[in-house]
Amino acid sequence: MSDHPLDLAITAIDQALNSRPKVDDRAFTAATQAVCAYRDSLRLARRCGLAQAEDLKQLEDANLAVALLVSGHFGLGQTPWRAIAELPKLLARMRGEVAGASAS
Repeated sequence: MSDHPLDLAITAIDQALNSRPKVDDRAFTAATQAVCAYRDSLRLARRCGLAQAEDLKQLEDANLAVALLVSGHFGLGQTPWRAIAELPKLLARMRGEVAGASAS
């Protein structure tokens, strides 16, 4: 298993999904922390002028993932399980884009 934050987030989201309908606080926290760590690295790259053009899309997707995770963890209504179930696909796509960018 990789220590890449997106891989860690995918694993934690899978744990959260396996616990439904109960909200697994530890899994949501781990996933949110991992995505935030990745998002922070993108923000730092932008501030330092090291960001690539595709990093803006990655940053937008990371912000979406954080918003969905927080709404699932601390939502005011029903937990948006369907949207959360789609997050591993989004994060895997983002991870693939990162791998593709580093291979070039």
